[in-house]
Amino acid sequence: MNLKLLSVLIALSLSACATHTVTDDAPASDLDALVANVRSDSRPTLLKNGKEYCMEDAVDEDAQDECAGDLEDGLFGANRKLERIFNSVLSFANRQRLQRNPCSRWEKLTRNARCK
Repeated sequence: MNLKLLSVLIALSLSACATHTVTDDAPASDLDALVANVRSDSRPTLLKNGKEYCMEDAVDEDAQDECAGDLEDGLFGANRKLERIFNSVLSFANRQRLQRNPCSRWEKLTRNARCK
């Protein structure tokens, strides 16, 4: 009975050593994560026609109105992208500040905004 239990425990411990951990998929550093986030967020915003412009292609007033709406939507989307980029850089900067100057126990107990 003990031999069977021992063999099962050995098999379980070996399988635990060979599993894929979550940290294997993580970036090598915060800098790599920041670069990846900024790269994905800073792709150019294109219009429905796949280009960055449409007014030159508009032949009548309705097409110009539609293009103006597309440009407005593109501007709105570009502004949201800039906000995401700024938030990525800001969270990275906050992590670096905490790493250089860690929170004290008192700051953690009082739930200081810097330690969140």
